[in-house]
Amino acid sequence: MIGNHLAQHRELSLPAIGPACHLQSLPTGAPADSKTIADRFPEGPPRIAAAPA
Repeated sequence: MIGNHLAQHRELSLPAIGPACHLQSLPTGAPADSKTIADRFPEGPPRIAAAPA
C-alpha cells in the first residue's frame, strides 16, 4: 500500500511520484536501477532516469 505522504507529496513532481510509488511496491532486495525499471515500463531508460524530483 502506498501512503498518502508519497502520493500527495507537494515537493515531488508527478513524473517523480510514479516511479517512487513503483519503487515502494517492490519487495526488499528487488533490483531498483533505472534499466530494470525501464524494462518494466514503456518510457525507456533515458526518460526514466530523467524523471525530475
